[in-house]
Amino acid sequence: MEHSSEDRKKIIKRVMIFAGILVLIFILFLLLCKSVEISDSEAKEIIGKLQKFTVTEEKGDDDPEYIFKYNGEWQLEYMDENEFARIEDSRIPEIFSQALEEENLGLKAEFCYDFDKEDLNMFFNVDLPEGNLSSITYNLDKDEYTTIVNGERYGLADEFEDRLEGYNLKKILKSDVDHFISSLKANGLTYRDVSRLTYKSIKKNIGSLSEKSEKEKLHYDIDHFEGEMGYYISTSGGSEDSVSLEINDSGNGKINVTFKSITQSGVVSAQGKITGSNIVEADWNKAHFRLEWTEAGQVIVRRTGTTGYMDIDSFTENETYINNSYYQVG
Repeated sequence: MEHSSEDRKKIIKRVMIFAGILVLIFILFLLLCKSVEISDSEAKEIIGKLQKFTVTEEKGDDDPEYIFKYNGEWQLEYMDENEFARIEDSRIPEIFSQALEEENLGLKAEFCYDFDKEDLNMFFNVDLPEGNLSSITYNLDKDEYTTIVNGERYGLADEFEDRLEGYNLKKILKSDVDHFISSLKANGLTYRDVSRLTYKSIKKNIGSLSEKSEKEKLHYDIDHFEGEMGYYISTSGGSEDSVSLEINDSGNGKINVTFKSITQSGVVSAQGKITGSNIVEADWNKAHFRLEWTEAGQVIVRRTGTTGYMDIDSFTENETYINNSYYQVG
């Protein structure tokens, strides 16, 4: 049976209307999922899981927010009208410094993963011939860059985008996001879990750190010390002599403090425990170490006895301060 031209037009029109309705239903479903407020029981469960492997901070005053820090690699930030993950990567400012041929970009070694828009935002403060550059954004869904210059949003010039791709920027950003999601998964959470939390739901359900059990408090202190200290490098007098310092949770409330001498191939692996808020005491052979994380963002390392390695002893001398990931001797 053959259909007339008019019949075919009617059939096509019906198919298009039906397809449009399906698309509309799907969009409404997504909006509904986004708008459904997380329940108190869900929020408490997610917050509880987060607090087991991150350091929790609450900021008040003019810009209140909750922060969950993970091992110096990323942190979740929840403010009244915005939620995002701040992900660290030291390669990012290096890539843009080379691509823009500028040293002082006002760019930190991080980007912000905006949950609402799937944007990866990198913030600048540098005057270029085109104007003041304040941000470059890569959108995961659209696979495209945009930039804000003099307060106006533009697409990224093809030539500059090609230059960034020469440094594999997209690959690096996506890899960092994948690592962030993997670390959530390893601790029983998903990206959807943390993206559904809000400042209000956290404030309502988080409780107080002081209400934690002694076991949970000890775990909190260990993660806090590890997360805040992260990984530090000491360089001696500007030469290539260096010592690395790592902090690890050995389990059962114990801490492992490892100093590695790059120049003398020496390793000091001191075993210890948390003896106070943000204080670790550790011993290795005839050396005793006391490490303290201060509110000023510094780590004070005090040593008694000797390790037998000159650069490690210099690194751990009394009142040694490590600040902003680098410590210069002399």
